[in-house]
Amino acid sequence: LIDSLLWLMAHNDDTNVASRGGINGLHWLRRCAAELLARGGTTGDLGLQRLYRFDGECIARNH
Repeated sequence: LIDSLLWLMAHNDDTNVASRGGINGLHWLRRCAAELLARGGTTGDLGLQRLYRFDGECIARNH
């Protein structure tokens, strides 16, 4: 299900993210989610580590 959420994040123009981080923040979020999926999503320990790092970056950016 988390990979489904990442897919949505990579493909949708989330107005909440745009209002919090601007258009550049939205582009960043979409790019990072797409990169996570391209690397296999949340599969395996490495995938989960990438997800946790992405989550931390989102929190730090207030996305």
